[in-house]
Amino acid sequence: MTGTEYERWCAQELAKLGYKNIRMTKGSHDQGIDLIASDRGISWGFQCKYYSSPVGNDAVQQAYAGMTYYGLDRAAVLTNMTFTSPAETLAEETGVELWESFKPGEDTDASVILRIPAVILLIWTLYAFFVSLEQPQPDQREMTVLAFALLSSASAFPGAKKSGALIFSCVCALLFIVPSLAMRAHTGLAAGFAVLLVLCLIRITVYRKQRMMNEYRDEKEELKKLIRNTRERYAEEIRIHLEDHLRTQVSVTGIQEKKDGTLVLSCTSAAKENEIALCEYTLNKEAEYEKTPVRFALTYTGGRTFTVKAVRNPDQK
Repeated sequence: MTGTEYERWCAQELAKLGYKNIRMTKGSHDQGIDLIASDRGISWGFQCKYYSSPVGNDAVQQAYAGMTYYGLDRAAVLTNMTFTSPAETLAEETGVELWESFKPGEDTDASVILRIPAVILLIWTLYAFFVSLEQPQPDQREMTVLAFALLSSASAFPGAKKSGALIFSCVCALLFIVPSLAMRAHTGLAAGFAVLLVLCLIRITVYRKQRMMNEYRDEKEELKKLIRNTRERYAEEIRIHLEDHLRTQVSVTGIQEKKDGTLVLSCTSAAKENEIALCEYTLNKEAEYEKTPVRFALTYTGGRTFTVKAVRNPDQK
């Protein structure tokens, strides 16, 4: 898979996860963002990295810079691999999300290795079957055994990606191999189906492993989405409180979460510096009165912008 193919695959997977308005940026001039999408009114930028080794913090820097360049709300780096420790640390500081092991199922050679012998055995079995039919008095037991061989090879060829078809192929192969060896007939063909049986069992094992990995990845993405939704709901509650105290409209332009659980909001409003300081005092007094284990730190950064830190108070549970 090339980098461009991986980007297209990521776009398809994001659509399955519910993201809307997905579009690819301009290749080499993407400014650190490969895909742009939206989710419930929040704009996202995705940097896609199809690597053979862990992804470093350069990708995080690019994604963060691209988020700023395109004026997006959030950014994430998607990769088929994992991330280095420096990349994880930088992601915590910048608020860039890291999606590791985000990759298609490993189909590749396993299906091809199974299909080629299945086709060969299908042709070989058809030949043996028609030769037996041309005999004056065909042996019914032999015809029945060959019928199972036909079913085995016929189901293994198109069902190389389906666990149920492969299990059926294994059963039919056994129903052919055992009588053939007992009757000492078609021993060469029986050896071929023994190889097919082993390949089917290997493919079933690979298929089940892929399925478990896909389920794990889907569960992990659902958990990330749940955490993100919870964080955004909490940020919305804080925004509403800020509007009540400042008596002016407040917009949240960025959300970051630190390793210690501290939530950092980047906000804009028409409030003045002294009003923001008074708001901080009021919010903390309310939190203290209600025995809420969270304290707030509001910092005026100039113009119409300020930041809000929601810090968990270690003295309260």
